[in-house]
Amino acid sequence: MNWQMGNRLVLGGFAIATAILVFVGWQSYRNTTQFVEAAHWRDHTYEVLNSLDETVGLLSDAETGQRGYLLTGDETYLQPYRAAIKSVDQIVAHLKNLTADNPNQQKRIQALAPLIEKKLAEMQSTVDLRRNKEVAAAT
Repeated sequence: MNWQMGNRLVLGGFAIATAILVFVGWQSYRNTTQFVEAAHWRDHTYEVLNSLDETVGLLSDAETGQRGYLLTGDETYLQPYRAAIKSVDQIVAHLKNLTADNPNQQKRIQALAPLIEKKLAEMQSTVDLRRNKEVAAAT
């Protein structure tokens, strides 16, 4: 009788220890999965921020090239301007794809796109004025 009681205690202790190990393993797996998902979203956020920084940089380069051309009339200053015009649309499209899962960010990008187009159109009009020898109006 004493031996059966001892076996039951050992089996019960083993069952409890096994249950605890299973629970800890399950929690560890769940936490690891959440950590991996959080790391993915962190990387995604950085990619969006880098694309936004790239957009600002391209616009700054375009404006710098435009100003150099307006002041000097030298066409070589327009190379960063031309490169930015080619790349900005691709970057904005990339931003739209990156933020397709977030309606608030989509609204912000939809508001940003016309502002970029307006700025590029203003820069193009001043470049055209300078090409037409209307230096005073261009500057």
